[in-house]
Amino acid sequence: MRNSSQNFEQTLITIALPFYSGVEFLKRAIESVQNQSSSHWRLVVLDDSPTHETQRSDFETYRLDPKIEFRINPISLGMAENWNQGLDLADHWVTLLHADDELDSRYVEQMLTWIGVNPEASLIFTGASIMDEAGHSVFSFVDWVKPIFRRFSRTVTLQGDQGAAQILRGNFIMCPTICYSRRKLRTLRFSPRYKFIADVDFYLRVLLMGGILKGYPTKKMYRYRRHPLSTTSKMNLDFSRFREELEFRRDIGAEFQARSWERSLRAARGRVVIVIHFWVIVLTRLIFKEKNGFKKALDAWRSLFG
Repeated sequence: MRNSSQNFEQTLITIALPFYSGVEFLKRAIESVQNQSSSHWRLVVLDDSPTHETQRSDFETYRLDPKIEFRINPISLGMAENWNQGLDLADHWVTLLHADDELDSRYVEQMLTWIGVNPEASLIFTGASIMDEAGHSVFSFVDWVKPIFRRFSRTVTLQGDQGAAQILRGNFIMCPTICYSRRKLRTLRFSPRYKFIADVDFYLRVLLMGGILKGYPTKKMYRYRRHPLSTTSKMNLDFSRFREELEFRRDIGAEFQARSWERSLRAARGRVVIVIHFWVIVLTRLIFKEKNGFKKALDAWRSLFG
């Protein structure tokens, strides 16, 4: 407990907040950081918006907070590179808070405790509650099934071949809940090559370099907003994510084969989770009566899976 207490007193967590659009959600995200039970944080807002909306007068009160810094990207970096900028700005531990989400008021306090008892971890993730545009708790089928993939474990340690295979069988890590150890990650960064699975690629790269992923998925220290205007929802409007994932699994499988990671290689070749995810999206579109939704799905199915 002594080491944990020392870490609590000495460690400062950088909260990097990449922003592109949605100023009202951004304000709530900023305020969720200001309302932390622990003061061991600094916030850096990374404005990648076309019109630099954080320079508006209604952000003046946030700019006056000495613990908050605003950085304006002179040219748009895009999602992955803006995330990487957040990693680069941290001294050690850093969280990439999504601009339409919120931290639980105990996030920093709890993360500092976990950092103290997991000195070997390359990153630490937590669970998340799901909310809608108005901030009300909502049911999400995708998030409801995730405990199955982690075998209902209360704590998770992912390492090596077995850890990579578990992620590929079903990714249950909520990316924005993660607190990263920049020192252990060294030069590893998110790949701009990927639009949809940059997070999964990153986790597997951490494992390939010998890192350890530690998680507490039943501790919901993060509030994740699912809504039609989110970046994730917009990117799911077509089926290109599945093509990207199939190509990614083929490429990463070659690396597993070179390492003789047999479990991961088998998982990379599997398609069950991808197929299930495909039809969940199709069903959702049919429920909301998307025009020509079923025809688009059949065309995409033939293109992807023959």
